[in-house]
Amino acid sequence: MGKCCCIQGAVMVEILNRWTKEPIFRVEAADIGAAVREAVASRVDLSEGVLPNADLKRAFLTNAVLKWADLTGANLMDADLTGANLMDADLTGANLMDADLSRGVLRRANLTGAVLTGANLTNANLTGAVLTGAVLRNAILKRANLTDADLTDAVFTNADLRYADLTDADLTRVVLTNSNCGTALGDFLRVTGTRDQIIAVDEENISIGCRRNNLAWWREHYAAAGRVEQYSAAQIEEYRLHIEYVAAWLAARHTVNVKEVKK
Repeated sequence: MGKCCCIQGAVMVEILNRWTKEPIFRVEAADIGAAVREAVASRVDLSEGVLPNADLKRAFLTNAVLKWADLTGANLMDADLTGANLMDADLTGANLMDADLSRGVLRRANLTGAVLTGANLTNANLTGAVLTGAVLRNAILKRANLTDADLTDAVFTNADLRYADLTDADLTRVVLTNSNCGTALGDFLRVTGTRDQIIAVDEENISIGCRRNNLAWWREHYAAAGRVEQYSAAQIEEYRLHIEYVAAWLAARHTVNVKEVKK
């Protein structure tokens, strides 16, 4: 982690490289959080920095470069991370409540168990990111790229997912209660499950694996179809939840289309 030492009565804080353990940045500061603020203000590249549990609440970190940084357990509540580069960063268990991550780059970032309640992720790139168990209640993810992201057990209650790209995302046990998924993926939706993909175009064209039927049929026969394919009970329940997600997506898209027609 960041290292502190006293020099003539002042506290010298060092931000170390997580791999080489060599200093990336040194400054007299009150703590590691203050050192990060100073480094970002000075446009220092903090890639690979060791910053676990750093207190960065309400920090101004616009366009910060934090690729591969260790930010496990960091407090980034209400921080401004607009346009920040957090590619491959470890944000496991971080507090990002109400943080602004719009236009942020979080490709392959690890956000396992992170709290992103109320966070703004508009236009953020989360391709391949891991959000297992992450909490995104009331988060804004308009036009966010979640391609190939792992959203297992993530909570998106009341989240805004309009125009988000969820292509090949893992939505196992994801909670989407009252979320707005209108026009997510545009003209079709693909949900990757444990065994098969669900591909939906409209209520009459929903494919699971090699079988195609309409939404009403899937809602009535999902369990029987799953047993025929030798799904486990857990997998059958997983696909029931995925079918209901498809239904919510179709309903939201229909609502958006109706509003557009009325304009």
